[in-house]
Parts: sequence; structure tokens; C-alpha cells
Amino acid sequence: MSELFDWIKSWGLVDWTFASAATFIVLCLIAGFIVAMVRDKRKGLRDKATSETPRFDDLHADALQRAESGDAAAWADLGYNYLHGLGCEYDSEKALDCYRKGAEMGDMKACYGIYEMNSNGVSLVPDDEARAMLERAAKLGHGKAQFILRGGN
Repeated sequence: MSELFDWIKSWGLVDWTFASAATFIVLCLIAGFIVAMVRDKRKGLRDKATSETPRFDDLHADALQRAESGDAAAWADLGYNYLHGLGCEYDSEKALDCYRKGAEMGDMKACYGIYEMNSNGVSLVPDDEARAMLERAAKLGHGKAQFILRGGN
């Protein structure tokens, strides 16, 4: 930094205050250039990610197709989509129906989804059914369900 001060002062036309101001301006220009480069890089990455990331509509349609072909995990995905309005309209009743179909087929995420609907205040699920689904999810290997049953939050 002092070398920059000395270089600016070597012009002989400036005093210490001007050298400080000129150094500050040069540093600001350099910083602005770096920020612009980073912003352009981020924008490029964001545009690339947006163009390559499947849309929720596409994912929901894919889950519907998989569910119709008998995929239990797809029913859990559909339940989540309906519960959160991803690629479809929010519909807690459809979410519960999808979770129940997945649970009947033995999917641990579907079982846990039924429990989670109850614990998050979506009151379509009776407490005893929610508890049974939590226990079933834990038996099927769902880590968070196992943690909750051991007394975790």
C-alpha cells in the first residue's frame, strides 16, 4: 500500500491527502471490478442451474407416473408434493391419501409423512394412527422416526 502512495506522490504534483484519495479511488475501482466479475460468474452459474434443474411440475408428473406403476416411494413423494404445493395445488387430503397408499405398500417415508402431518398440526390424522405410523416408520428403518421414539425431538 505504501508503495502505491509513494508512486502517486512521485508525480510531484500531489500532496499526501491527494495521494490517499487517489489510492482509495484506485482500490475502489479494483474492488468494483472484482465484484462485477464475481456477480457475472454467479449469474452464469445460477442461469446454468436453472436451465438444468427439473421443474416441480415435471417432478410431480414423474411421481404420478411412478405411483401409477406401483412405486411405493412415489406415493410418498406425491404426498409431500400435495402437502407443500410443489408442482400442484396444496391439498392436505390428497397428501394424506397418497401417504396412506405408500404406507400400505410399506414405504417408510410415507409412514413418517402421516406422523409428520399430525405433529405439524394438520389435524386430518388421529393421534393413535400417527403414533402407529411413527412406530412403523422406525421399524422400516426411518432414522428420524427412530430418533423420536428414543426420546429425541
